[in-house]
Amino acid sequence: MNGDKVRSFFAHPFAGLTPRSHETNRQAGSPRKHGPAPKELPELQQEAAALLAAEVVRVAGAPLRAAPSARQAALLPASPRKAELLAETGHYAEAVSCFLDLGLVDEASRLAARSPDHGRLQAQIFLRTGRPEEAGDLLAHHGLPREAALAYETAGDWGRAAYRWEAAGDLARAARAYEQAGRLRDASRCYAAAGQPRQAAEVLGQPAARPRAGSRLLQTARRCLDAGDAPRAASLLLQIQPGEEGFAEGTFLLAPLLMEEGFAQDALDRLHRIPHDEAPRFVAEVDYWEGRCQEALGHRDIAVACYGRLEERTPGHRDARARLEALQPKEAPVPEPPGVGGKLGERYELLAELGRGGMARVYKALDLELGEVVAIKTLLAPDEGFGEETRLLREVQICRRISHPNVVRVFDIGRFAGGLFITMEYIEGESLERLLVREAPLSFPRIRFFLGEIAAGLEEAHAQGIVHRDLKPANLMVTGSRLKILDFGIARMAGLGARLTQTGCVLGTPLYMSPDQLRGQEVDGRSDLYSFGIVGFTLIAGREPFDAPDATALALKQLHEAPPDVRRVRPETPAPWAELIDRLLKKTPAERYQTAREVREVLAALPV
Repeated sequence: MNGDKVRSFFAHPFAGLTPRSHETNRQAGSPRKHGPAPKELPELQQEAAALLAAEVVRVAGAPLRAAPSARQAALLPASPRKAELLAETGHYAEAVSCFLDLGLVDEASRLAARSPDHGRLQAQIFLRTGRPEEAGDLLAHHGLPREAALAYETAGDWGRAAYRWEAAGDLARAARAYEQAGRLRDASRCYAAAGQPRQAAEVLGQPAARPRAGSRLLQTARRCLDAGDAPRAASLLLQIQPGEEGFAEGTFLLAPLLMEEGFAQDALDRLHRIPHDEAPRFVAEVDYWEGRCQEALGHRDIAVACYGRLEERTPGHRDARARLEALQPKEAPVPEPPGVGGKLGERYELLAELGRGGMARVYKALDLELGEVVAIKTLLAPDEGFGEETRLLREVQICRRISHPNVVRVFDIGRFAGGLFITMEYIEGESLERLLVREAPLSFPRIRFFLGEIAAGLEEAHAQGIVHRDLKPANLMVTGSRLKILDFGIARMAGLGARLTQTGCVLGTPLYMSPDQLRGQEVDGRSDLYSFGIVGFTLIAGREPFDAPDATALALKQLHEAPPDVRRVRPETPAPWAELIDRLLKKTPAERYQTAREVREVLAALPV
């Protein structure tokens, strides 16, 4: 059959070029008086020969070396067939560019997904289609800071461009970008590190930049607050940078919004960034809101000092006096847990530290009574600690009921001076987070396997009334032929009330937390299903759906911004997969799947 087709091509060697092709070339050349002459018949024959050679390769199955070179293929007029020929011969970048020239964006995306350099090519598609910020995010994710910086500059996002230039080691370029963003101290620092002391001094010697953008953002944010649109107001106020008009006033408006969402530390950071030359004009408001932030963070002694200064300078300002009277004296510092080589409860010898984060540390330990190796998580307990020991004991007892192959077993709870420790099953394996860094993107059969394992473990836990509250790839261990969920030992039980953290803090990771959890609402298994959706998106796309320069902006996106369609990042994703992720990531629990069992049934029917 192939031989017949080849003979047919040789019998009609110019079948691929229609009279319209020749007419188009003639018309394109005719109006020019001083330009290149119209193409003659030998040139058209050369184009036809290149096309013919490619068709012979495709139809007859000739060796790839007989295919036209990129230079030969470039002679062909732009067409979908030309793009296919380029892709068949390994020239993916040229093929993607050809599709884009024709306006065939979906075809370009599908082709980019098949390329070994898929990240860079998909970023190029974003750039060509007017989405430079998404291109920057993708390039940054793939470890290409220089290219990411250029994309962010195209988007006018000078702050993120500067950060990526600094990551790429181009400090002079980073300094210029920081200067463009109005971040003069960062610009001076980068100029100095780049060996340009004169520019470093000059940039700090400039009058503080007062771009009108800050003032406009402040005015719009005030209107949003008057209209009751606090999320939009917060988003606008977060965009005002130090040195811009309205930064101080905007910070005082933003502080209560941030604290209401549980981000007192971020509000405090912005207060500390108010320029020194402005601070005297707002000294009363600075003292008051710093006191409020410190109070929310549990730093009572610092809050007392702030309110005390305020009462001396401006008696009766807001409710500072009442807050000062209500605060308790400073408490004793919390002791540190024993380190490697030490013992907990005279029973567990700490052999190695496996990890740490926030208030917790994880150790490999030897149970001296049973002679077995276990894992131990220590939890520091400042202020009032973690509540009554009877409540914690009850939670651990509930966790001990879970005996499931996809959940790491919890054994017991104990105390040390300044905190608690929980003993758990010790397993050898690798976190899903590390596996993703090494192997992403994963195949869809493998993704379905991992998600099925997670859903099975959640189903069992939720049946016992246990909500994980911190589901993320770092807490998912791949070991042998199984995936196991870690850290149910510090989960909050549905309906049991108080949090297992400091007052004013939220347990979890903003990248994976549900909107209901971020708001501090009582959560149930549907909150875990939202986090499960973020994990699913990450397994498919190789990155999380939301990205932001700081935790506050990230949490606000989780609360109010619709997630992107996963097919924008991985175009070959089947529609049922995208529908699964979309429903899991609904903002309100009632719109999500209601149980892990329901999710497992949907997973089983997904095409792979």
